[in-house]
Amino acid sequence: MSKFLLLVIVLHMAICAAFSLSMNPITDDAGVDSSVFAYVGNGIANGLLPYRDMFDHKGPLLYLINYAGMCLNIGYQGVWVVELILFFTCVTVSVMLLRPIINVKALTLSGAPLLWLFIRLSCGGNMSETYSLYISMIAWAALLKDIYLDEVKSHTILLQGFAAGCILCLRPNMLGFCVPTMLILIWDLFTKKNIGRFSRRVACGVCGLLIVLTPIAYWLYRNEILEDCWNCYIGFNVMYMRGLQSSIDSNIYIVVFVLALNIILLRIAKGRTRCVLLWNLVCVISSALFIAMKLNYRHYYLPILPSLAFPLAYAFSRLLEMRKNAVALICALFFVPLHLRAVVPNILNTVEIKSAVLQKRIPKIAIRHARCNISPLKKLIMEEDTVLVLGNACDIYYRLGVRAKGRFFYTSVVRFSDQIKEEVQKTIAGKVNKFVVLRENDNTQPESIITALHENYHIAAESDGLILYVSNIKCIKKEGRECPKVLKLE
Repeated sequence: MSKFLLLVIVLHMAICAAFSLSMNPITDDAGVDSSVFAYVGNGIANGLLPYRDMFDHKGPLLYLINYAGMCLNIGYQGVWVVELILFFTCVTVSVMLLRPIINVKALTLSGAPLLWLFIRLSCGGNMSETYSLYISMIAWAALLKDIYLDEVKSHTILLQGFAAGCILCLRPNMLGFCVPTMLILIWDLFTKKNIGRFSRRVACGVCGLLIVLTPIAYWLYRNEILEDCWNCYIGFNVMYMRGLQSSIDSNIYIVVFVLALNIILLRIAKGRTRCVLLWNLVCVISSALFIAMKLNYRHYYLPILPSLAFPLAYAFSRLLEMRKNAVALICALFFVPLHLRAVVPNILNTVEIKSAVLQKRIPKIAIRHARCNISPLKKLIMEEDTVLVLGNACDIYYRLGVRAKGRFFYTSVVRFSDQIKEEVQKTIAGKVNKFVVLRENDNTQPESIITALHENYHIAAESDGLILYVSNIKCIKKEGRECPKVLKLE
């Protein structure tokens, strides 16, 4: 019976994970931030370059992952396929590595609450945080296994370096697992007093780092965007951090909870004290980096997720040792309530969204972001037309099948830089794009940009809260708000 339950849990979690990610075949939802990265990946596939031709401030590896999805020639859903492969690789490899420490049943059962948290925090995935999570989880699992077996192997150090290189090009504040690795090397040097062994291990770590950094740096240098990458990824992010409000108090509460959970684990640990101590060290360092972010976006909490993985799995392992019917008990306490509360409604919502899209109507249900009916706009915009979407709604590009002309294809960043605001104003004043799309209740745009828009563009149509502006074309708009259309273009 327990094996059957485990099989049902694994299949159920696999389906839930697959259809919680952005751009899956059911929802066809690109997400807010995810659509930005997919847009850049699509641009690279069309011969453009990030930073120089398309402004964004994430690490280069994120855009290359999205580019890899576009190379599958199945459109934006290729990004979903790539992330799905990485997600299941992370889960499978982590479970295989942790098998000597914790039994497979406990690892499988702990996946229920962890999956629920992942779905709630990942905002659909395809984020620098989610890809960093996949890589760091494997690196942590490999290090824990070696610590438990009392021998940190060279290939594990190589993996740590490889993971560090990936995360440096994705999300540097998730590098908490690297500090324990360095401490282990230093401790090994002082206890074994073997300089040759220490040098070989350091060399393995550096090699792993260079395996990632060298080709990416060469690609940036060859395309002459190394300086642009530095200015956007480092320079702009410094301004970005200064311009956001702090929410350090809420972060501290979560960190205190995670550390308390790990302290309890340390008290009940049997024969695995070194693993638990290492895990607590990782939690402290990761938490310090997390607090330094001082932000309150949901996906910024993902670095805490691995800190819960080992305590949950170990707690379930102890429960399985104490009770024969523990599998059914854990399902009743954790799996069923969490999935009935969060995961199942998400799947029902995605089915309703897909049905509504097919019927060309708008579902009145809670989804990740405001989804507008763009069908009337498709009748006015051809694939060869260029469209600038003001604000941060790049999913509109995805659904219209168009691109913007110019470096700035979303404008929510103008509040962080006067130079960016001036460039966006010039783009609008120069009528570079044939169409401009603005959300009706968008009050975040600076007055100077709205003024430039009204001086150089005219309203062509309105549809479900979206206003379509057209350059140098007189248009007559049908009265009414439900589905107004352009009756005549001159």
